Amino acid sequence: MSWQNGPIEPLAANAGTAPVSPCKSDSSPALSAVMRGLLRHMHTHYAEPITLADLAQLSRRSAFQIIRAFHRELGQTPHAYLVALRTQWAATMLQAGDSGAFAAASVGFADESHLARHFKKQYGHTPAAYRRSHQVI
Repeated sequence: MSWQNGPIEPLAANAGTAPVSPCKSDSSPALSAVMRGLLRHMHTHYAEPITLADLAQLSRRSAFQIIRAFHRELGQTPHAYLVALRTQWAATMLQAGDSGAFAAASVGFADESHLARHFKKQYGHTPAAYRRSHQVI
């Protein structure tokens, strides 16, 4: 499949354009071709609903194999990775001056409170406080 071709890093850190990796270890060994394909899919479709069944079908692996591969290669579950990816894109939008509600809807959270719950866990403060502290005057 064409999605397996080419390199991809977990949440590739393109200076200023893409969020940094939510992986527990940035010094992780090279990713498998299957994992690169799954991450590419998640990075491309992060704002859409992505289920474990979707990832299993895409990779032609079972849901259990996907979960084990994520734990082995990234140190977290596919859902945790997706939430961190969405949260980091929301942070990028907040830095650009977008509202929390707009950022939440744009990156695939159900609502602003859903974003706020995960955002506070990942960043230690609310999206509104983050936006205020990163506003360019």
